[in-house]
Amino acid sequence: MHLRGTASRRGLMATETDVRDPGETVPGSRRLWTRLGTVLMVLVVGGTAVLSLLTDTEPPALSTVSPADGAVVGSAPTEVELTFAGTFEPREVHVTVADAAGRTVGDRPEVDGDVVGVPVVLGADGGYLVAYHIVLADGQVLAGQTGFRYTRGAVASAPPRTAPPAASGHSHGGDDPLSIGLTFLAAVLVAVMVMMMVRRPRPRA
Repeated sequence: MHLRGTASRRGLMATETDVRDPGETVPGSRRLWTRLGTVLMVLVVGGTAVLSLLTDTEPPALSTVSPADGAVVGSAPTEVELTFAGTFEPREVHVTVADAAGRTVGDRPEVDGDVVGVPVVLGADGGYLVAYHIVLADGQVLAGQTGFRYTRGAVASAPPRTAPPAASGHSHGGDDPLSIGLTFLAAVLVAVMVMMMVRRPRPRA
């Protein structure tokens, strides 16, 4: 009887040891997925940083304009030229040259590399305004204006050597799809990791 009772107790203990709550495996799985999520997030963030460095180029900007902004010319130019620096890949180019009365004297730009030329036919003496609006291939917009004065027979004079007026710039939704995708993936991984850390193991019955 004593031996039978001892064997029964041992069998019961073995049964209790073998029967485990399925929830006990949750913490280990959570740690595994957390580690995987951390590795993936590091890879995504690192890849985004490397991609940003590789694609980081000089932003386009107006470099020079002829006639120069504020210059006085004694002979009528036949063309106004705007030269841009940086990565200049225009998709749309709009340039208008008008006299002091608002009459257009040139509005047909011609693009040659990083130079935009506009043929003009000047009439009366006076000030002339050059306004440009350029949409680049990546959606960025360059816009601004310069001006010069035409005085027939006057000695040409240039303003003090200064940089041309800075172009105002904004974006028309030209973000890189790859960068957007990597950023979205990183955000999803962060959300998953947070959910894993917030959840708690199920209590044992």
